[in-house]
Amino acid sequence: MVILIEKLKDAFTSKKLICTNCGKQIAEGETIIAKITMPSEKEMIVSKLDNAIARTADAVLCQRCH
Repeated sequence: MVILIEKLKDAFTSKKLICTNCGKQIAEGETIIAKITMPSEKEMIVSKLDNAIARTADAVLCQRCH
């Protein structure tokens, strides 16, 4: 139960979307490439797309790095 509550809290907190290559924060409207490993159904989160990608992506590349 505690783990579920922690996952719910995490789903609603903002995370910055950062390029894994250069460390630049991704800006709104910028084109990105994200490599994501499909999580199990239990580990899937529902939130804003940028937050979901920031939490689950194995890599995120900004327009300059891809």
